[in-house]
Amino acid sequence: MAGRTLCQDRGVRRYWLVAAVFLAACSGGGSDARPVAPSPTTSADDPATAPADPSPTSMPTTTSAESEALPPGGGPPPFATVPEPTHPLDGLSVGEVEAFRGAIENDDRFDIFATRFPYIGLTPPDKQAVADFVDGSPLARTITAVVIQGDEVFDVIVDPVTATVVSSTLDPEANPAFINQEFSAAINAAIQDPQMIAGFATRGITPDKVVCLAFSPGQPRNAGEVGVRLLRVSCFAAGEATDAFWSRPIEGLVATYDLDNDVILSVLDDEAERATPIPPALATTVPRPPRTVPESTTVTSAAIEAEGSSVAWDQWSFRWHIDRRVGLVVNDVRFHRLGGTDGARPDGVLYEASMSDMFVPYQDPDPAWAFRTFLDAGEFGMGTTLSPLIRGVDCPIEANYLAAVVADELANGNIIDGAACVFERAPTTPSWRHAADGDAGSELVLRAISTVGNYDYIIDVVFSTDGSIRFDVAAAGIVLQKATAATTDAEHEATGEHVHGELVAPNLVGVDHDHYLNFRLDLDVLGSANRLNVQHLVREDLAPPGAEPVGRNSIWRIDPRVQAVEGPSFEFGSASPDTVRWLFEGADDGTGNRPAYLLDPMDSMASPIAAVTDPGITRAGWIGAPLWVTPYDPTELYAGGRQLPDGTSVDGLPAWTQTGAPIEDTDIVAWYTVGFHHVVRSEDLPNMPVHRASFRLIPQNILTPEENPFFTPALVN
Repeated sequence: MAGRTLCQDRGVRRYWLVAAVFLAACSGGGSDARPVAPSPTTSADDPATAPADPSPTSMPTTTSAESEALPPGGGPPPFATVPEPTHPLDGLSVGEVEAFRGAIENDDRFDIFATRFPYIGLTPPDKQAVADFVDGSPLARTITAVVIQGDEVFDVIVDPVTATVVSSTLDPEANPAFINQEFSAAINAAIQDPQMIAGFATRGITPDKVVCLAFSPGQPRNAGEVGVRLLRVSCFAAGEATDAFWSRPIEGLVATYDLDNDVILSVLDDEAERATPIPPALATTVPRPPRTVPESTTVTSAAIEAEGSSVAWDQWSFRWHIDRRVGLVVNDVRFHRLGGTDGARPDGVLYEASMSDMFVPYQDPDPAWAFRTFLDAGEFGMGTTLSPLIRGVDCPIEANYLAAVVADELANGNIIDGAACVFERAPTTPSWRHAADGDAGSELVLRAISTVGNYDYIIDVVFSTDGSIRFDVAAAGIVLQKATAATTDAEHEATGEHVHGELVAPNLVGVDHDHYLNFRLDLDVLGSANRLNVQHLVREDLAPPGAEPVGRNSIWRIDPRVQAVEGPSFEFGSASPDTVRWLFEGADDGTGNRPAYLLDPMDSMASPIAAVTDPGITRAGWIGAPLWVTPYDPTELYAGGRQLPDGTSVDGLPAWTQTGAPIEDTDIVAWYTVGFHHVVRSEDLPNMPVHRASFRLIPQNILTPEENPFFTPALVN
């Protein structure tokens, strides 16, 4: 069946799965057998796991490619289909991915049995061609891929219509996302390494009782690591329950694996940590029974028009798809104004919006922890780690559950049922109110969730009836934990480690860390020619110095400053964030007014406390400012750059903006970073409560009183 995998048909399922286990289960161990693997669910903070017993029968029974999202009453949903594309902005289809794989198979430059694909995605179409597209016209689009063959990496473009390779370019500087095969190789090498085995022995455990994880390497620790593609392997004591190992870390023992030469480059075995006990298993807990949802919070999907990638609701219309690297993407976002002299008409708000990058640095100087500065989206992929949604838990039962295709590292087009959901709900406060009148309002939620190792990231795009768009980010899952000899807070404080994390259980520390998520916002406010007006709220003194004030002597006023060139739009420490307003303005409407959308940070701004010169922080130099603005460039898609940075050089936004390109009255892109500092607490175990942050785009001087979405012209008049 198109879109399914061989191993699904054989009944093999997985939760966290090492590539080696999967390959053995699917290929029968034959080196020439070509398995068809589902897209991985393991990555980022702890991307891949090696179970102590790697037999297929020991695998937990959850899989992203087969989409075990549960409808009411349990049981798997019916197998989903994804239609072939009819619009340039539609997501990839199974047929297109099959055409891509056929092109690679039929090209003499590639050996399909020796290739792996860290990225396969839609090439950004020309914006003018999208604007000119007429429904029903033939599609002319291409697929962009990163291809690993042996020790070489190629940038490849394929025409899915003709199933031919349009171009193939060797990239000697490439450092693409990690793939399951690499995780497997690193873990297998570490688990068999004599130094690692000796390290296990000094800690009273044997290799058959451990679960090992392949981590991204972070910044180089010495000159010998510069320019080398690495993974670092750390291990845990296996537990009875699926997730129990997270709370049983084996401290001070880390293997560094050289992917280029297939060897363990070094082993860190901290003598001071050899006596640190492996934490005992946490007490077994079970979830409380589901709550009864109050009548007032019920939701509906009856008013939602969803067909393929197109969604329409109330005065909103947009398209959506899933990208392997950044996850959920919305395109062609329009608000259809009502009333006025022109009747209903669609106003452009966003051409495209998605997460572009994510950075999760841990705040512990221990050598076994200092490298943990994860770039979850780039290193592992928000689409790769997409988690099928659970009905009645992740989204209301009544929601529309949407399927998507994500191509895996073997160029299989896997259909994920429940890749996203869309539903209408009542907001928590009235949309407007005065005296005895008001409107309860409504909002539309588009949601997707990625499980990136121990963390789950819930991404919502929320469309409101007032013409605003809110981006909600929620982090959930299991905090990353460190073993300690301390069993009480007093003992923990005596070690001095309490300043880097909380003792959450005896012998167990939850390490403090940050989450930074950068969103790429290609704003086209009533057209593509936009500018950024940075309004500062400043004090205005009403009486000259020495004069006797009459009434008030000072107020505040707006000081508008149009940003002329690309770069950061706000420097941390330069002003209080509540005194700055970011207005993305369209062209003059003929009256001197520039309709705009205001970017409101809400509760989402977090400054990088560590020095920006720190090599770990340099890997994500974009966190140095909460907002950057650049001219539109279809090759600039990720805040940190296309390649995975190691912190030895500057890439992404800090590098692109050094030219100082003009950005006034042109097609511009905003890059806004949502951030929060996670100071761990005991309540974060065994599973942490959801941690939320939001920002929004609010219409500013776009809608006239006749076009107010809460009234009709008759009521206004």
